[in-house]
Amino acid sequence: LAAQVLAYPPMDPACRAQSFRRNPEMFPSRAGLLAAWQDYRGTGRRHPVAYSTPYEAQDLGGVAPAILAVGTLDPVADDVRDYARRLRSAEVPVEMREFEGMPHGTFLNDPALRHWLGTTYARRAA
Repeated sequence: LAAQVLAYPPMDPACRAQSFRRNPEMFPSRAGLLAAWQDYRGTGRRHPVAYSTPYEAQDLGGVAPAILAVGTLDPVADDVRDYARRLRSAEVPVEMREFEGMPHGTFLNDPALRHWLGTTYARRAA
């Protein structure tokens, strides 16, 4: 695996980050993400927790280098920042960019974000 390329990823199934409270009107809502996590994970534990999100892994050492992007208005921004911090603590290479004033879903309509992700990945994979 050359890299994990994550654009504004929801990481915490409990949606505990302060960024959910700073901009409660922003998409996705905390309630909406909690419901999505419930749908994704189901009611029973079929797989180890770390398989549904690396955020809950006890040890991140040895995972693929990360390329992370998130908008500063995104409710998941704090999760992404914390994940980057944890990866760096585990000595995993991380390239992270925050897009000022951008909400969740920026990748869909922001050519600058798509360009940054693509060129950063291409540089890492070379």
